[in-house]
Amino acid sequence: MVYRYWLLIIYGICLIKFIEEQDINDVLILGQDLYKESEVFNKYKYNNEKFKSFLEMITKDPYHCGILAYRKDKLIGMILGCVSEIFFSKDRILEEYVVFVDKKYRGSKFVFKMMNLWIDWGASHNVKDAWIYHTSGIGTDKFFKHIGFNEIGTVLRRK
Repeated sequence: MVYRYWLLIIYGICLIKFIEEQDINDVLILGQDLYKESEVFNKYKYNNEKFKSFLEMITKDPYHCGILAYRKDKLIGMILGCVSEIFFSKDRILEEYVVFVDKKYRGSKFVFKMMNLWIDWGASHNVKDAWIYHTSGIGTDKFFKHIGFNEIGTVLRRK
C-alpha cells in the first residue's frame, strides 16, 4: 500500500489524510493555534516562513509524514513526524514533531485513528518504536499513556 496517498473517511464527518502541498496553509493556521496555546512554545519567536518550508519538505521527503484531520473544510488535527535511525544503531524509530488537535475535538475517536495511521506509516518503514516528545506543555500525557505509550525519559530545559 502506498501510505502517502491513502485516505480514510471516518463516520462521514471527518477526513483523515496525509499532508499534501495544498494543505500547507491550513496547517500554518492550526500551527498558530498550537503556538498560542502552548506556554512553552509561545516563548519563542514564531516564524511562519520557516514553518512553511518545513511543511513543504514534509510533503516531499519519504521519511517524513504529516497526517491531518479535517471536519467539513476545517483542519482540526495534525501529526507531523519522521522516521530516523538511532544515533548508535541502524535501527529505525518513528519520531513525532507535533501532535495537535483543536480543543473542541480532543478525546474524539478520530484522534485514535490518526495515531493508528501514523503508527502504521512508521511500521511500513520498519521502525522498532514510536517516540512522542511531549514538550508543548499542553496536558496530553494521559491520552498518550491510554494508547500504549510509556515514559522513557525526561525533557529538561534551562533558560
